[in-house]
Amino acid sequence: MLKMTFVNLSDTDLYSCWDIVPKKDGGLKSVKQSPAKMMQANGGKETLWVDQEFLSWYVDGNCGDSCFWYSKDWKLLFGLCMHAPLQFLGIGPRPYWGVGLNENDTLTWTNKLSNQSSPYTFPDVPGYKIVARPTSAHSSIVVTVTIENKV
Repeated sequence: MLKMTFVNLSDTDLYSCWDIVPKKDGGLKSVKQSPAKMMQANGGKETLWVDQEFLSWYVDGNCGDSCFWYSKDWKLLFGLCMHAPLQFLGIGPRPYWGVGLNENDTLTWTNKLSNQSSPYTFPDVPGYKIVARPTSAHSSIVVTVTIENKV
């Protein structure tokens, strides 16, 4: 299971773009929940959740997803990506996650953060504080991202 939830506590509406990357091998993936195109300011909440329903006890993983958010004026741009490597009969590497950072109005992805279990604060986001908090298990990862105005 790959699940990312975004909570917008800022005073800015945000807009999304997301993608699922299935591989040819492995089981069947399904999108349990997808984010709306817009996440409202002051309490909006959106989730991208991908899971496997068919033969998950036998083979799991081998998929990835990503979601990025931006403000209408493009002053805020950030994203999250996840990947679940192939697991056969519960054997294989655990899922991992990374971030997309705004570097000169271009989203630059770090596909795997060095510390997968610690919260991550997005650096150098003028006017905003963005923190991602992961919860990881052997075959799943859940990350909750909170977006707030900087005080």
